[in-house]
Amino acid sequence: MVYDGGEGLVEALHGFDVFVTEMDIVDFEALNGLPDLKMIICCRVNAVNVDLEAATAFGIPVANTPGRNADAVADLVVACMIMLARKLPQAAAFLKRDDIEAGDMARMGEAYLAFQGRELWRKTVGLVGLGSVGARVAGRLGPFGARVLYCDPGVDAGAGALAGAEKVSFEELLERSDFVSLHAPAVAVTEGMMNAGAFSRMKEGAFLINSARASLVDDAALAEALESGRLAGAALDVFAVEPPGSGDRLAGREDVIATPHIGGNTVEIGAHQGEIAAGQLRALLGSKAPEHILNPEVLEGFDWTGPRREPSPRELERLAANPKPSMTS
Repeated sequence: MVYDGGEGLVEALHGFDVFVTEMDIVDFEALNGLPDLKMIICCRVNAVNVDLEAATAFGIPVANTPGRNADAVADLVVACMIMLARKLPQAAAFLKRDDIEAGDMARMGEAYLAFQGRELWRKTVGLVGLGSVGARVAGRLGPFGARVLYCDPGVDAGAGALAGAEKVSFEELLERSDFVSLHAPAVAVTEGMMNAGAFSRMKEGAFLINSARASLVDDAALAEALESGRLAGAALDVFAVEPPGSGDRLAGREDVIATPHIGGNTVEIGAHQGEIAAGQLRALLGSKAPEHILNPEVLEGFDWTGPRREPSPRELERLAANPKPSMTS
């Protein structure tokens, strides 16, 4: 069951010291009504469902689980690269046509000509972002013999080299890459970064893969780049409206692999995030700072057995007036 904060969550967590959640809304009302709660672990990369300001005011450490789905997303990204390069969606649909007869070598010849693909060998892959997912994609591409470029202001050239990638500017990445894969966060500076100007810089016949956030891509500009033949195809796991409608300009195209935000949806995710969450709790129980704590300032004076911090009446009034956190996929 998923709780929308408030009284329902208070009733469910009464008497508990630690709350491990992924989808529940942990709002001010719930935190105010749970005096025994001492730690929150959010099994997400972005803990948007937790009122972090309120948790900090009550002295409650909040930790998250970055990288929990990194392997799953990296697998999907490389799979999409292979599918695009080898024209697998079109090839798989060919034998499902109702005009194919057994032993029809003319049809086989048609398929041979139409579906000749390319290998990842010696192709250049540009990763926009070399965080937990991007680094794993880079690691998977090495055995294919691909060259990997990346742009990420937060990762220096030395760290990138250890991941098997060469650091370049965003512009150079676009100009040199046969595949551009997006792994950047959804922040103001990255919004619409893949616009008409960016697509005009890309190599003719290149591919775009977006498994990160829909806000990184100008959909209209991408559609125009595909329609003009500038790009040979795209793979999209995220959309501005999810799921996109059946008439969506991008999802309905034959040269677009469209998936319903399944990048991090594997049966193994629970094990990955459980391992990370357990590590955060183990650290705090051992009087150490959890590696992925989001509000480290609360650790000074934190005590599992003593009373937690109580906000002043003015703080309580201000926190109560703040917008309630929401859930994003």
